[in-house]
Amino acid sequence: MLRLIVEVLEAYGLFALRIDEVGSGIINQTWRLELDDERTLVLQKVNPMFPASVNDDISQLTVHLKKKGLLTPELIPNLKGGFTTEYADDNWRLMTYVPGKSYDGLETPEQAYEAGAALARFHAAVADLDIVFSNQRPHVHDTVRHIQNLCDALEEHADHTRFAHIVPLAGTILSSAAALPAINLDAVRLVHGDPKISNLLFDDAGKSLCWVDLDTLAHMPLALEMGDAFRSWCNPESEDAETGEFSLEYFTAAANGYAEYAGDFLEAGEWRAFIDGTQTILVELAARFCADALNESYFGWDQRRFVTRGEHNEARALNQLKVLESFLNQHEQCTAALEQAFKRGA
Repeated sequence: MLRLIVEVLEAYGLFALRIDEVGSGIINQTWRLELDDERTLVLQKVNPMFPASVNDDISQLTVHLKKKGLLTPELIPNLKGGFTTEYADDNWRLMTYVPGKSYDGLETPEQAYEAGAALARFHAAVADLDIVFSNQRPHVHDTVRHIQNLCDALEEHADHTRFAHIVPLAGTILSSAAALPAINLDAVRLVHGDPKISNLLFDDAGKSLCWVDLDTLAHMPLALEMGDAFRSWCNPESEDAETGEFSLEYFTAAANGYAEYAGDFLEAGEWRAFIDGTQTILVELAARFCADALNESYFGWDQRRFVTRGEHNEARALNQLKVLESFLNQHEQCTAALEQAFKRGA
């Protein structure tokens, strides 16, 4: 692989003195490069799920973020002027390096506050960015579609070895889906698309720096973006842990951070829908994982802990349901915390 990276860098007229693989991402492969001119850069082999055109979208975004005064990694063109380098049947991109650290899960309320503040700054900055994506992402957080996929999987995989275990789990998910509140799907905004905590860089003092992994940019209701954020930030355990809970403390801190930096770019109806969005995303993810358990599909299978992909996804689905139950038990407190945060931030 090192020789391959050296050959890719020739497309940029660069040579690396040191190459280190970094990150815990399961989509793109990432390396930090120390060059002979003393610069540090980041090279990524982009997952085939993304077309080469995704880098043109990212470039438009980062130029805009920089104009708005936000720190962001920037794409570096190759010697032909393109942001994508095709080599060895893969697409590669080179970016500036932002020194910082990422976390697989929040560890303190202060980090939750910083996450909320960082995402608010991002959303406010791109609120006026008029962009038509060359890389379209259909069915992003299409909850109805994911519920239907689960129903289809139940019909198609009745002979699955763990079918008897999964059916009750699926039944709980379908009942939870039937109880979901309605969300206005017509009020869309430009969002990050995957605001999990590992996509945010922090400095040594614990302050948020910038968002990375910008392949997932999309237009969607802000409630679903924030629902995805809160389900990631407010679950202290990993998404496949045997236990699962929704942290009211982390939610309150994150809501305070978001409200303080959101300014006036969104309507009250939008931020009040964050609660419904969180409930929706927890059910949606449970449905996705449950369907994947039957379909035996998911690229993040941890073979050290689970015998099959299906068992790993079954654990994921069960974890999301536990977090959902914890969230619903604190629904009133979460609603009050959100109201208080935006009252304070007004």
